[in-house]
Amino acid sequence: MAESLRVQAIELSEQNDELKRTLGKNQAIINAIPDLIFTNRSDGTFLDVEASNPDLLLVPPELFLTRTVLDVMPPPTGNLFQEAITQALRSKVVQVVTYSLPIGDAEHQFEARFAAATQDTVISIVRDVTERHNMEEKLEQLAFYDPLTGLANRRLVLDRLKQAVNASVRTGMYGAVIFLDLDNFKPLNDLHGHEAGDLLLVEVANRLRNCVRDLDTVGRFGGDEFVVMLNEIDTDRDKARAHAGVVAEKIRASLCEPYRLLAHPAGATHLVVEHRCTASVGLSVFGNNELSQPEVIRHADIAMYRSKEQGRNMVTISE
Repeated sequence: MAESLRVQAIELSEQNDELKRTLGKNQAIINAIPDLIFTNRSDGTFLDVEASNPDLLLVPPELFLTRTVLDVMPPPTGNLFQEAITQALRSKVVQVVTYSLPIGDAEHQFEARFAAATQDTVISIVRDVTERHNMEEKLEQLAFYDPLTGLANRRLVLDRLKQAVNASVRTGMYGAVIFLDLDNFKPLNDLHGHEAGDLLLVEVANRLRNCVRDLDTVGRFGGDEFVVMLNEIDTDRDKARAHAGVVAEKIRASLCEPYRLLAHPAGATHLVVEHRCTASVGLSVFGNNELSQPEVIRHADIAMYRSKEQGRNMVTISE
């Protein structure tokens, strides 16, 4: 009997050592990963919280226990968590939600994955994806927006125009494209350098934005060429054409106003450059499957060149 007890004691000691190693290994893994790990009951009550970086929590870890997701988190996020917990238990399929929370002085973006652990508990792994989110936004900015003016670039304008042309067939609403080219841009670059030219382009972009609605698109095609796309103007072609003409004239008049550009040329603290710049403007109306996307751009471009040929600083509307 004594020998049996001695063997059992050895086995128990070995099992205890193995359990300690397993617990230590698991704790090391938890400490090494940058994620938050929550265990919740079906009603959202927190049973356990593991956080290698407690700064990502809204309250200290110990304050989570015995409280629910609706108690600890702001209502929109708490509701998201509770719904994900319910769905994970019901479907036995991993649920993924994304959300944002203000932590400290910054807005953080999170991705949470929920999986059923038992019939009544769910484990969620929450990762701070702020850096990835910001990088994706930067890549999108580089891919679709002009780095100087912040306007949509050629690629994004053409994509939105294609969508608008297709949508006009379904809705019966006419839209318009306004194509414009600055008439007196090169002399500014030649006289005061590219910095002054860039400042002018930025100011032109601001004036264009102020002339249109939020649902319209303002873009820079390159150089001193800009395009404005007016969405869903009217179901009547003549009314849409007349309205687009008014907007085009408003744009032309706005761009005619004097510019005061604060440049910083080499060897000088600053230089105020006063400049006048007009624009040759062409307009093309689209809708009801009358023109394809390339045809809309081509008609607006031809109308713009007619404005240049006829003396510049004017609006020409394509028939």
